[in-house]
Amino acid sequence: MGLRFCRCLIRSIVLVVFSSGPHALAVRQEPSVVEANRVVELTFTAENQSADPFNTIDLDVTFTAPSATVVRVPAFWAGGKTWRARYASPEIGVHSYVTSCTARDEQGLHQVTGKVEVVPYKGDNPLHRHGPIRVARDQRHFAYADGTLFFWLGHTWWMGLCERLKWPQDVRTLLTLPDCRY
Repeated sequence: MGLRFCRCLIRSIVLVVFSSGPHALAVRQEPSVVEANRVVELTFTAENQSADPFNTIDLDVTFTAPSATVVRVPAFWAGGKTWRARYASPEIGVHSYVTSCTARDEQGLHQVTGKVEVVPYKGDNPLHRHGPIRVARDQRHFAYADGTLFFWLGHTWWMGLCERLKWPQDVRTLLTLPDCRY
């Protein structure tokens, strides 16, 4: 009776796994935590060695944000059996992802699922606090992604554009000008 029960149990498990489709066999990664507007790098490892992975395998990672916004990010081959994808978002919350690979039989790359938790940024870097710089809504100014105006201040060494600089004396002269604080 015990052996018969074990066989029935194993058959049931196999039936459930294979009838559930490819997602039942998918690899799941541990959740990553990253601050808003900062990059998280995810690493995926192929199970099999490929002769020319750079030219024969395409790997994309599709992220779904809490607001249901979908972003497809191409992954890049990082050598050997390793692939990486980088993702950043200003949206706080849990972002889920699933990979899609042209090598469908590669379980380490195809249909890998996971989550990235984006938490509020705590530092003082304005690019991370407000998001990347874009053209403002009025099409006349620059602004951060959250709408905060961006003040762009630059400095030009006009002397460097007039004639060829000689190393090191001319460069030293430029660096010692009163308006240069380097």
